[in-house]
Amino acid sequence: MRQGLIGAVLLSIAAVVGCGGADAGKEDTAASAAPAAAAAAGVEQAGVASPAAELLTVSEVERISGVSGVQVVPKDPSKGAGGDVNYADANGELLAMMLVQGTRYHEQSLEYMKGGQVAGIGDRADIGPTATDPYIIMFRKGDRLVSISSFLRKEDAKPRLSLDQLKELAKTVEAKL
Repeated sequence: MRQGLIGAVLLSIAAVVGCGGADAGKEDTAASAAPAAAAAAGVEQAGVASPAAELLTVSEVERISGVSGVQVVPKDPSKGAGGDVNYADANGELLAMMLVQGTRYHEQSLEYMKGGQVAGIGDRADIGPTATDPYIIMFRKGDRLVSISSFLRKEDAKPRLSLDQLKELAKTVEAKL
């Protein structure tokens, strides 16, 4: 059952982001603005500094989630860690992931975000995939599209992060864009 839940989460996330990271052939202004700072902060995934990690730090994730010992883990879609930045708890269990890209996938992604709109975050924010136990918040601000996803608890398949926590994480990222 765990494999099925992880597969469902990955499938939902892949659908939300349009099966891609930064837009091909388009300069990623948010990502190109911060690589030196991210590298200086020592945030790396698979040996490559992730500028997106500067948008949502480990200490911010810890403060908002109430989980101590949060760490950034390498991108590894085969383990579920398919974000630009992947956060795990002290035991290495995935907690959340964040993708930052251009807005060209926004309209396509909305097809999968059936939870409704959220006021007060970015130019537009949506939750999903459904209104019942949403585990993804996606928002557009200017030319950026950000998706923050909570992983599901093993024992009951409920999101590890509440909707209020996802909103707070999104507001934290939005303030830096």
